[in-house]
Amino acid sequence: MAAIPQLTKDHGKLVITVALTGNLNTKERNPSLPCSPQEIADQVHSCAALGASVFHIHARDENNRPTMHVPVFREICRLVKERDPEVVIQISTGGRAGGGHNWRIDPLNLLPEMGSFTTGTVNLGSIVYENSPKLIEDLAQKYKETGIKPQIEVFDTSILSNARQLQKEGKLPRPLDFGFVMGAQGAQACDLRQLGYLVSLLEPGDTWNSIGIGKFSIPLATTAILWGGHVRVGLEDTNKMPDGTLATNEKMVEYVVNLAKTLGREIATPDEARDILGLPKEWKDRILPQLDDGSGFIKHLEEQKAKNAADGAK
Repeated sequence: MAAIPQLTKDHGKLVITVALTGNLNTKERNPSLPCSPQEIADQVHSCAALGASVFHIHARDENNRPTMHVPVFREICRLVKERDPEVVIQISTGGRAGGGHNWRIDPLNLLPEMGSFTTGTVNLGSIVYENSPKLIEDLAQKYKETGIKPQIEVFDTSILSNARQLQKEGKLPRPLDFGFVMGAQGAQACDLRQLGYLVSLLEPGDTWNSIGIGKFSIPLATTAILWGGHVRVGLEDTNKMPDGTLATNEKMVEYVVNLAKTLGREIATPDEARDILGLPKEWKDRILPQLDDGSGFIKHLEEQKAKNAADGAK
């Protein structure tokens, strides 16, 4: 039997999430930024092969501008599930794409396994990232009704407190998954004392991700690996590698995988990530009927799955 590294014994395996695109980065700043559904699906495929298991999905329109248009999310998810049916899809409900109240919620009708949820308003640089009480209530209701697992994106401690209040009111289940966003201009600093305080507020069963912005991405990821958290990387959060060279999503995943192995955390597969995050495995494919346009998409996936199983048995 192979030896298990001590950090893996202490903390379990590491779940790697990739935030591939976001709303702010541009192809002018980084030609590797995936914008079209095919580009996004291609990078999901390459990052999954390297060890990532959860994919935080934003969408762009035909002009590469952020959009919450459901057909674009549908096409991204269809292309992802076609080639990488095992990965976990986490759809963003972020507000920087503009639009109104329902614009933020509608992509969840596709029934992904996870979605993001910011339970408060925060300054981010020169803008106000607004999440009104009405939107928060309606998003909480959506997550409760559908069983989609929210990741609470924590830009400051009030957002964590608001999520706890929703739990007390029976509007969010326990345990919760948190993404600790640190180093964003105008929000909480990337500081070990602040991270320690956030971790101290976790309840049994809660899980957490590092989301370090810019130069803080890998330093915060390193701490998360050591402290028992999980890691999010990608071109949404940073444009540079630690050595200052231009990043790609694949390079970021490869860096974290190698770092985790050096430090003694093994990498979780998608199904292991589901166990860690509390995602019902029987709901893995709930999204598929919403992606079928009548062209035989689900039948094609079933045939492909059977072929893969047959190939694996040889």
